[in-house]
This record gives sequence, C-alpha cells and structure tokens, in this order.
Amino acid sequence: MKINKAIYYLLGASALMMTVSCNDFLDTEPITEQAISIESPLKTAGDAENRMNTIYSAFGNEYWQLDYAMNGDAQTDNAYAGADNVQSFQQDEYRIIATNSNVERDWKYLYGFINDCNMILNYVDQINDPALTTARKTEMKSEAAIMRALYYFHAVQLWGDIPLVTKAVIGVNSGNFDEVYSQVYPARKTVQEAYDMIIADLEGALANAPAGSEKYRANKNLAYGLLAKANASKPNPDWAKVKQYASNISGVNLLPVYDQLFDGLHEGNSESIFEANGNAGSVWAWGSSMFLGTDWKKFNIPSNDLVKTFSDAGDTQRMNSSIKFSPVAWSDNYWPSTNYPFMYKMRKMDGTQNFYIMRYADILLLKAEAV
Repeated sequence: MKINKAIYYLLGASALMMTVSCNDFLDTEPITEQAISIESPLKTAGDAENRMNTIYSAFGNEYWQLDYAMNGDAQTDNAYAGADNVQSFQQDEYRIIATNSNVERDWKYLYGFINDCNMILNYVDQINDPALTTARKTEMKSEAAIMRALYYFHAVQLWGDIPLVTKAVIGVNSGNFDEVYSQVYPARKTVQEAYDMIIADLEGALANAPAGSEKYRANKNLAYGLLAKANASKPNPDWAKVKQYASNISGVNLLPVYDQLFDGLHEGNSESIFEANGNAGSVWAWGSSMFLGTDWKKFNIPSNDLVKTFSDAGDTQRMNSSIKFSPVAWSDNYWPSTNYPFMYKMRKMDGTQNFYIMRYADILLLKAEAV
C-alpha cells in the first residue's frame, strides 16, 4: 500500500508541474528568424593574398598528390590500381558503386577548391586597402577564374553533368537560407553548360592573367591550353578553335632530353606550361611515396600493356624514364615479385617533388589532332 501511495503522489506532482509549465510560454525570438549580416571574408590585402596561397596550396592535397594520377591512369590501360584499396579496385575495373569513398572525397575536394576560387571572384573587389592595387585585384580574379575552370574541367571529365557553383558559401542565416541552400545543394547542369562556363571563365581571364613564364601560377598559356582542351572535349568539338588556342601558346619548347622532364633537376623547364611546385611546406609533395618504393605495396602500377607498348617500339629511353623495376616482398595477379614495376615520373621523397598540370607535348598532340 505504501508503494502505491508513493506512486500516486509522484503522478500528482508530475501533473502539477506540467500544469505550471504549460502556463509559462516561450517568449524568446528564435535565432533562426534573425537575419544577421554576414561580413566579407576578405578585408585586407593580406586576406586576399592568403586566399590566393590557399588556392595554390591545394596541390598538396590528396586529390592532387594521389587521386589525380589514379583517375588519369588506373582507369585506363596504362596502369593497375595497385595497393589493397577496394575503392580503387572498383575504379580500376569500372564497377564503381554509389558509396565509393574515393569518388566521394574527390567530389568534396574539387568543390572545396572551387569555393576557394569563388572567394576571390566574389569578394576581392570589396577590399578597401591601399596595399591591394586595382591591377593586382584584376590579376587575382584572372588566376582564380583559370583555376576554377581547371577544376570544373576535371569535374566534367570525371562525372559528366555537374553542379556549377559560382558563389562562395561563407555563412547562413534566415535572410540567405534559400540562396545558400541552392548553393550547397545545387542542381546539376548539362555537360554542354559546364563547358560553356569553363570557356567563358578562361576567355574572360586571358587579358589580365600572368604571363606564360609564370609556370607556378595560373597563367595565359594555361588558359590557352585549357581552352584548346575544352573546345576539343565539349559535345560538339570546335576544332578550328582548338587549333587557334593551341597556336596561341608561346615561349615553350620540348626539352631535348626526355628524362630531364622527371629527373627533378629541371623544374619549371621550357616544356612546362603549368606545374605544381612542391616546397616541403605549404605544398608538401608526399605523393611520390604513393607510387615509388619497396617498403609497402604502391598505387598506380604500370600495366603489362604499357610495358609491352614500350618494348614493342624499342623505346627504352621513355620506358626507363617512366617505369622502374625492383624486387619486392609482395605479389599480385599482374607482376612477379622479382621484377615489379613502379611509376618513375615522381622521384623526390623530400616533399619538394614538382609535377605537371600541363605540358607543351600534350598541347602539340592535341593540335595535331585538330589540324
């Protein structure tokens, strides 16, 4: 009986508390209804230069250090995925599923890079700092536009129809929620629309882009090269423009010795149009260890087809500069452990390895296709 009475008392007390609480109405304005102004993320010349450094330091990111080569080679007949990553095997064998984490991370990386470019394009003109001249603002916008075009070119090549985001996301409140929502969850645009935007970005950037001699910055020659590639790759190629833009590239030449492209002693050479500058700092080039070395099973292993092509042509010069064979402690279905091949175009292990984003040889081949 005592237990039952205790339960009744507790129930009664609870009911009383509920009655009291129901009369105590919430009178605080929801913070979601407060349209808080969002300030520009760029206020000084230093802010703008730091953002430009962020754009270029992306070359130390996993996308550029690993996935750039994997996407370009392991999904072709040139290389096997290598290592033991199931996600990479899916890409190698063209059986990618929706949950593939490699694809997911590359999507996030590319759109993160694009957001950095949009920061400059959207906000640099709002800076009122005597240390940042109008000419430098214009140059920054040209560099950012070229880099954004480069990233969208990668995205459309990888995935086809893609979202085209042109505004940086820096904050959200009730006043801009609908606008930000459409930026964070944008609708996909067609491949043609993607190439139209890429071409517009590049053509708009040409007049004020750095000179072609600035090989570590988004420069005029890179813009011309990307314009040639975009006009060749869009649904209805314009081969006359491919030839035109490829011909506009100037101040570059093929190196006389092929191995000089990759020996680490000729960075920023005459054949380079644009390259990532590994500096063991903001761009720590760790990618070399992903492809070369016998300490653990590497990625992006040269294929039998590639080796056979070099061998059949008797091209020992290019094969020796591109592939290094070594005995290893592991085996796979493609190569014996006694003579295992590695990609040999990235050889420096101290974080200072450069790698090409665009080479003149690539453009010459494209121009030959257009002629």
